[in-house]
Amino acid sequence: MQDQNFNFVKIPINELSTKFGTLVKSKSQVNLWCKGKVPIKHKAKEFQTSANSTLIFFKEDDFKPAKGEKIYYSFKHSGFEYYGVGLAVKSKNEDEFVLQMANEVFRSEKRGKERLLTFPHHQVYSYFEFIGAKDLFRETSNKSNIINLDGFRKPLKEIKREVFTDPVKNFKKTVLDEDDNMMGYRVIDLSSNGIAFLVSAREKMLFDKPLSSRVVLLYNSTTFELISAKIVYVVDSLTGSTKGNPLYKVGMTFDENEKLSDLVHKKLESSNAKEGAQQDFEDFIED
Repeated sequence: MQDQNFNFVKIPINELSTKFGTLVKSKSQVNLWCKGKVPIKHKAKEFQTSANSTLIFFKEDDFKPAKGEKIYYSFKHSGFEYYGVGLAVKSKNEDEFVLQMANEVFRSEKRGKERLLTFPHHQVYSYFEFIGAKDLFRETSNKSNIINLDGFRKPLKEIKREVFTDPVKNFKKTVLDEDDNMMGYRVIDLSSNGIAFLVSAREKMLFDKPLSSRVVLLYNSTTFELISAKIVYVVDSLTGSTKGNPLYKVGMTFDENEKLSDLVHKKLESSNAKEGAQQDFEDFIED
C-alpha cells in the first residue's frame, strides 16, 4: 500500500486506545459498512484490548454481515477522520455487534481534497486521445452485448447535445465528434486534482501504461484541460460488473486547476464528501 498517493497515515491501534475509550464513554457514532455498501451508524458500547483489539457496538437491525466478513469503519475525532478494517465476530449477546479490529488505523489527511461523487447527479466526462481508438473500441462496443457501461459512458453526439450549446466551444465539438482517436468516459468521482471512472476489460489495456495523451474534462458546460495527468491505480470495480463482463475503476491525478478547485469546493459545500472518502479508503486498503 502506498500511503503517499492517498494521504492515509498509518497509526498502530494501541496509540489510539484513548480515542476509542472516548468513543465508548460518549457513545459516539461510528460508521460501519461492507465493501461497496452504504455505511450504517452504530453507537460504540465497549472497547477491549488483549491479543486483538475489539470494539463492541449496540446492534443495528439493518446491518447483518456474516461471521468473518470484512468490515470497514470510520469515525471523527478532534477534527480528523479515522478509518480501519476488521472482521465481524459472533456475539453471545444478540443486542451487540462485535468487531475484531486490525492492528492498524489510518488517519485521513485529505482536508480540502475530498472527492465529489459525480455519478449520477452531475454530468462530468473525461476524454482521452488514443491512436485508433474509434476503430478499436468505440464502434465494436456499440455492437456488443455489454451493457454495464450504460450511464457511465455516453455516445459523443449525446454529450454534444447536453454540453456544447455555446458557439465559442465549436472547436471542442469538432474534436469530440470527428476525432477518431478520442475516447470518453463518465466520471464517477472528482476532486480538484483527481478523477475516477470505469472502463471495460478490453479498454483497461489503454490505462495499464503511463498516459501520453491529451486529457480533457467536461463538467456541464465547462471544459478543463488536465495537465500532467497520471494513472495512480486500476482496480476491480464492484459497481456495474457482471459475470463475464468485469469493469475496472481507474484513478487519475493531475496538476491542481484553480477554476476546477473552486467548482468542486462549491459543490462539496452542499454535498456529502464523506462517502467519496470511504470509497477512497476501500481502494487504498485493497491496493
